[in-house]
Amino acid sequence: WLMLVSSVCVLILSAILLWPTWREYRKVRKLSADSMSHDHWVARGAIEDLTFMGPRASSAVPTLIRVMSEHPDSFTRFLAAESLGAIHSYPDIVIPSLTSALRDENDDVREGAAHALGLFGPLATSAVPELVAALREHRIYDPDAECLRMIDPEVATSFLKSREHIDNGLVPKP
Repeated sequence: WLMLVSSVCVLILSAILLWPTWREYRKVRKLSADSMSHDHWVARGAIEDLTFMGPRASSAVPTLIRVMSEHPDSFTRFLAAESLGAIHSYPDIVIPSLTSALRDENDDVREGAAHALGLFGPLATSAVPELVAALREHRIYDPDAECLRMIDPEVATSFLKSREHIDNGLVPKP
């Protein structure tokens, strides 16, 4: 009898403790599905909710990568890039995807990807060459190279010095 009562108590206590986790899991799944919606208002709202959840929404990362690269609405792609930076999970798959987004046709998506890469800090070192190229080619607007500074301060300082020399006419423009 005592064994049965203790087992029931453990089950009830487990259900009470795990309920918030289960509810959050279901919410992330729903938001992930909504972020793929072709109704950009639905997709944007879902992505903003995932962004506010931060690392707790890490299971949505594959979906957000897909949204960032495939969604027809550029602002939705921008929000997906920003969200990947805020969620800050799975750098081994997110950083290459964000690096590729630096070549997106839309300025906002490129800026969102650069900002998100900066949020990964030194983990995004592999993106530095593409980020420097994007800054040099004016594909992203970041006058203080802040996204680069968050990843590698020395490279950012060197880049700003070289750009200063070009802008002042001391070095011929490439």
